[in-house]
Amino acid sequence: MIAFKVDDLFERAIFPGFPFRNRDWLAIAFERNSYDNTRLPEWFFRSASQHFNADGQNKLLIKGDCFALSEQIAEVVAVDFDWDSYRNFMLSPESYSLEYKMASKDRSCGCWADAELTIFGGSPEEMTAVLADFGGADAVLARVEREFFLDERDGNEDLRAYFRGLLFPEHRR
Repeated sequence: MIAFKVDDLFERAIFPGFPFRNRDWLAIAFERNSYDNTRLPEWFFRSASQHFNADGQNKLLIKGDCFALSEQIAEVVAVDFDWDSYRNFMLSPESYSLEYKMASKDRSCGCWADAELTIFGGSPEEMTAVLADFGGADAVLARVEREFFLDERDGNEDLRAYFRGLLFPEHRR
């Protein structure tokens, strides 16, 4: 049984403030169209599941518009917190939703995705470990800016500030 609502982890407005109610969390953004309907890169998800699901017992609760699975309609579905289970669910036509909110069952991480943007966030200890897998927060921020082509464009300072604030709490609005 689901003991909390997935929405409980999120602020009402995802942008331009910090999208998660727990302001101690760290987060990262991905350009949704750079990935298939999983909306997240495999390299990142595998690292996140390793750090947020170390014992293999955590589930990922996924909320969408409405899922038609096994002749039942569901608003929230629990999926094993591993890449293959997550990918299979997200790529299934019955699981398609324009917007998703996801949370680990233990409430240590969450993810929000729409047609343009995906934001994954979680507790500082685990997120710091995930970021370290890819060179740390500064290296990940540079990767995010490249993914959104911000290194090739002038302006977009609001978006740059938003991405920086996701990874660095001292830069949040």
